[in-house]
Amino acid sequence: MKTVFALALAAGLLATAAAASTQQAGQRVPATANIFGAGYTIAPAPGGGGGGTLPPVWRLPQGSSRVVTFPLITGKVTPIVGSAPTNGAEGDGLGPTDVDSWRGISGIVDAKNGMFLVGVFLSDGEPSMPPPPRLDFTNKERFDRLAPRLGQTFFIGDGQGRSYEVPEAATRLFVGFADGALYQGLPGWYGNNAGSLAVDVTGTLDVPAADTIPPTLSGAKHKTLRAPRGAKRLRVRYIVTAQDAVDGSVPVACTPRSGSYFSLGRTKVACSATDSSGNTGKAQFMVTVKRARV
Repeated sequence: MKTVFALALAAGLLATAAAASTQQAGQRVPATANIFGAGYTIAPAPGGGGGGTLPPVWRLPQGSSRVVTFPLITGKVTPIVGSAPTNGAEGDGLGPTDVDSWRGISGIVDAKNGMFLVGVFLSDGEPSMPPPPRLDFTNKERFDRLAPRLGQTFFIGDGQGRSYEVPEAATRLFVGFADGALYQGLPGWYGNNAGSLAVDVTGTLDVPAADTIPPTLSGAKHKTLRAPRGAKRLRVRYIVTAQDAVDGSVPVACTPRSGSYFSLGRTKVACSATDSSGNTGKAQFMVTVKRARV
C-alpha cells in the first residue's frame, strides 16, 4: 500500500515532523545554506569566504521504498555580493562547478552550471566518513529518478519531473547549495550569497496493509472413543494446527489440552491461535467417551 507524505521543516537537527497527506507550505532555503554543514552544528568554510548557514533539514517518516519529490520550488538567489538575486533553482549556467568533498559529505560536479539547489540524505548523527564518490551532473541535470547514497550530494534544481529514492538508513533530508571560490575546490564562499528559495517536499512510502485476518485452525474434529472395560475416563490425544497468511504457522492453545484424561460422556474442547497482529482464530469440537462394549 502506498502512502503519500509531506514533510514539515524540522525546528532543529533532531526535531520530528509528522507525516501528513497534504502538501506543506514552502520552506525558505537561503542562498547561504551550506550543504556541507548537513549533520553538523557549524557550517564549514575550509576554502575561505565564510561558511554561511546550516542547511534546512526535513525529518523523514519511517517506511520502505520511500521516494521524495520536490513539486514546487520558487524564488531567486545570487552568488555575487550586492547583486540582485536573478538565478532560479536550476542554477546560473555559469559553471563549471567542481566542489570537493568535505568530511562525510560528497562534493558535486557540473561543468556547465553553478549555484543550483542540491540535497543530501543522512541518518542520525554526524555523517559517516569517508564520503561517498562525487556525482557528475554535466549534461545530466534532467533525469526521471535518482538513487543517491547516504552523504552523497545530488542535484535538485527546480525539482520538476525528478524523483529521488531515499536510502534505507536515511532519517533526514538536507537542502542547500554547494559553493566554493568560483564554484571550485574546497567548500566556502557563502558569505556573498543572497536571496532564497521556497521549497516544498512530498513523497511516498510503502506501508504494509493492516493484517485483520485471523489464523485458520485445522484438525478440530469431533471424536468418539471408548474407554477400557471398567475405566471411567480415557486419555485423549489430538492434533490441532493453525496457519496464518502473514505469520505462517502459529501455536495453538486448547482446553482441555491434548493428552488430558476425559471422563465418560461428552466434553467440549476449545482451541485458539493468535497471530502477531492480535487476530485470534478459534475452533471447538466434541470428544465423546463411551463405555467399553460388553
